[in-house]
Amino acid sequence: MAAAVPSLPAFPTRQQFAECFPAVVISKQDAYYDATRDACAEFSIDTAPRVASFLAQVGHETAGLVFLEELGGVSHFLRYEGRHDLGNRTPGDGVRYHGRGLFPLVGKTNYAKAGALLGLPLVEQPELAAQMPAAARIGALHWQIRGLNEFADMDSEDGFRRLTQRLTGGLLGYPARHARWKAIRKIMEA
Repeated sequence: MAAAVPSLPAFPTRQQFAECFPAVVISKQDAYYDATRDACAEFSIDTAPRVASFLAQVGHETAGLVFLEELGGVSHFLRYEGRHDLGNRTPGDGVRYHGRGLFPLVGKTNYAKAGALLGLPLVEQPELAAQMPAAARIGALHWQIRGLNEFADMDSEDGFRRLTQRLTGGLLGYPARHARWKAIRKIMEA
């Protein structure tokens, strides 16, 4: 269990969070809100520009916090089989360690690293990566490791573009990510 985290005044209210992620079913809203807020506090995603950028990217990657697990099924996950660069050396690893989390965690090596850093048994229980609060903590850890606060702190169009490049390795889905960022910033200012 994660240690208690300080309050996070820059984080949206529960109502604003629901506006940012309207597709989240009501039964999951409180758990998703709490887990995401706590993960942001734990990993210093703690200013309005950082939170807005994080939520925009999370929203894009998860289709609005609807999917915390890569879509496609077993036949799709076979593309990870035998990928030694991902640590998938045993038959079945590609399926077992497919993409899960707010930013998809893929491959046994990445599950092991994230699990060690977060104190979670992700190699033994990879399905935890697609459940809150683990999914939120994995996403915030990824954000920190990639140094994305630096770009969010620019609080500008250029900063968000550079953040997207660092996160995705390019500008994959940039127009939709940018539109989501603008919408979340507006909601948070209300």
